[in-house]
Formats: sequence, structure tokens, C-alpha cells
Amino acid sequence: MGRGVDLQKELQVHDTEYDVEQEVAETETIEEVQKYMLGNRCGAGKRQFIIDYDGRIYPCGMLIKDEYCMGNIFEIENIGDYLEQDFKVECLRPWNAEKCKECQARLFCYNCLGEYDILQQNGLVEDKLCCRKENIIKIMEAL
Repeated sequence: MGRGVDLQKELQVHDTEYDVEQEVAETETIEEVQKYMLGNRCGAGKRQFIIDYDGRIYPCGMLIKDEYCMGNIFEIENIGDYLEQDFKVECLRPWNAEKCKECQARLFCYNCLGEYDILQQNGLVEDKLCCRKENIIKIMEAL
């Protein structure tokens, strides 16, 4: 988003168009390929959150939208207990996302809920994420 769009290639750790199948073919061991598979470990709304100038709480900087607002810090007595609740952001996690919850590769396709939200809003989940599914399953079966 914002300047990040211009800097995406420069800042990107892993190329989203990375061809896992090609990497498998070019390497001798599956261990070499595993380093490119990241499990979903997004802490948005659980291990991290953002509080805006009015005290509204959001799961992360990429999910500052009314639909993901988790409440207001000025109305909460114990933030630890409060964050134990399930919030709207939970629908983006791979084990809850409607398009992904039955998929065998769901924990390895994406690890950023903000990115998933953007792809979902633009109807690109299948084009950008599901194309990885077959290759990820091959690697999982090889383990």
C-alpha cells in the first residue's frame, strides 16, 4: 500500500512468483526447498495490534479498516483478557478463510493477513495463492 507498492520489489524477501517446482528440480535435497516454505505465523490481533489516535484497536497496520476494528482502548479494563476474544480478523486466517479452510496446503500459501485481505478484495486469491497449492503439496508429500 502507499509507497510500499513502489518499493515492493526492493523490499520483498520472497518473490511471490517463485516457482517451487523448478527449485525442487534444481536441488538435490528437499531440505534445500523447505527454506522457502513459510508456515502461517501472523500475529495480527494476537501478538500485535495497532492503536490509532482515537484509541481504536486494529490487528495490524495493513488491516486498519472499520470492519477489523477490535474496539477502543479507552473502553477496556484488561487488554490481555480482551484480546482473547475472536474478532473479525479471524476470518482471514488460513484455517478459517472460506476459500482455504479445507485446503491441504493452507498453512503454507500465505503468512500475512493483510496481504490475504487485499487479494480477497481484488478476487486474486486463486490466481496468486492457489497456484502454489500443487507444488506445496508435492513438497509436503516428499517429507
